[in-house]
Amino acid sequence: MATYDEVWADDTILLCNDGHVLEIFGFTDAHRYHLGMHRPRIEIEERKRSTKVVVKTTGGGHTFDVGPAQLDAVRAFATRLDEAVALAITRTPPRP
Repeated sequence: MATYDEVWADDTILLCNDGHVLEIFGFTDAHRYHLGMHRPRIEIEERKRSTKVVVKTTGGGHTFDVGPAQLDAVRAFATRLDEAVALAITRTPPRP
């Protein structure tokens, strides 16, 4: 069964996970990361004036600020993404 999950990280950045690919919309273009291959994860760094979200992958990543109104939703999305990545790793065939 496929899952689909999305959350607005701010007014312009949308994070989407369909169980196979993490997509990030809102930069110059969309970015796609295969869960089993790139193993994306979201780290949240709270600072004095703002909260920074860091999306890390085996091939790079993205950094952006998230406001207090979206913080809980992004945290919950990050937890669900971790679970989806763990499952995707078991489904992704080994590289040739």
